[in-house]
Amino acid sequence: MKSGKIVAAALLAGTAFLAGCQTGGGGREIASPVEGRWASSDGVFVSTFRRGSMTTADAQTGAQLANGSYQMTGPSTVEISWYSIATNQQRAATCTLVTPSSMSCSQPGASFTLNRVG
Repeated sequence: MKSGKIVAAALLAGTAFLAGCQTGGGGREIASPVEGRWASSDGVFVSTFRRGSMTTADAQTGAQLANGSYQMTGPSTVEISWYSIATNQQRAATCTLVTPSSMSCSQPGASFTLNRVG
């Protein structure tokens, strides 16, 4: 009887360990659905999202325009905060992942769309 409880506990612990591995536990990092390169719909800039950091460059010259961070606040919602080099101002926007290759973003007084590159 006692060995049955030990086996059951071991199976439960093993199942919990495997479930943790599948959901990113055990030190394995799961990439955000916005990781990668995104271009503005008007073709002016390209932003790169990687591991919580965001950089933006001029699409024509490659000159850095902004740098900042992002955080997923829901399955398809992203909060972006950045410092604009051109205006020397801190800015923020909330984006919704409309499809895996399109984000609709809004900030006070403006909105913009980003499309995945590559």
